[in-house]
Amino acid sequence: MNRTQKVVVVQMEIDWLNPQINLSRLTDTIKKASVSGGVDLIVFPELALTGNVIGSDQNFRERYYKMAETIPGPSTEAVGSVARQSNAYVAFGICEKHLDIPAMIYNSAVLIGPKGELVGVQRKIHIPGEERHFFAPGNCINVFKTHLGTLGLLICYDAFFPEIPRIQSLMGAEVICGLFNVPKKKERSPARLHYLAATRANENMNFFICCNRVGQQGEKSYLANSAVGAPPGELLAYSTNDKEELISVILERDLVIRERAARPVFRDRRAELYTKICDL
Repeated sequence: MNRTQKVVVVQMEIDWLNPQINLSRLTDTIKKASVSGGVDLIVFPELALTGNVIGSDQNFRERYYKMAETIPGPSTEAVGSVARQSNAYVAFGICEKHLDIPAMIYNSAVLIGPKGELVGVQRKIHIPGEERHFFAPGNCINVFKTHLGTLGLLICYDAFFPEIPRIQSLMGAEVICGLFNVPKKKERSPARLHYLAATRANENMNFFICCNRVGQQGEKSYLANSAVGAPPGELLAYSTNDKEELISVILERDLVIRERAARPVFRDRRAELYTKICDL
């Protein structure tokens, strides 16, 4: 990991089922976030080009399937062009079309590099609720080695399974970017992504980013309240509202080293005692 990284978390509204408008918003926001220079990583929410799915109506499914794109494809090329101009890494969510099987789609996160290159893809592994009518589950846990350091991506529900960020951390991830579409619920705290970011960062002694969307989609209203957690189990930056916002934060490598020196969780693991989890 570089000694410091400047990260911008984009808490944005997504125009439902309008990929062209959303792609334009992404590219404009990358330019805006980079205007002052020195930005290393820009993170967007889950399914940032299409918005989320809803229900299991066949007509809607057909319409949604038609919006899926291959990776690489037109949108990754467009984002890559702007990332190259901005000299920044960009992570965003996309509805991915299977290269070989018609009408097979994934809920995917893409990492684009500062030369406009496709660095990697992480497909959502745990598929909740109504998403099961649409998306096939991914079956790989990845990390990506970059000149910034080793980065991990995960998508929404996957962050609630601590095994995934733990595996990414054991693979070397120093920063994990979580892309979310978390709606508001009266019975749940609006700060719940703050708690999640702090907890996952503290468990793995690295940085954990929760980038959530804002706005209305059908009957759902989205929570926003994005956050960036740090190794001590604290928040480096966070939003306290459901409005569009660019959250800027500096990640310092020395903080990871200091906290791991004080509490070396990976040295102290007793993996031989944990195999029981696979039997339960």
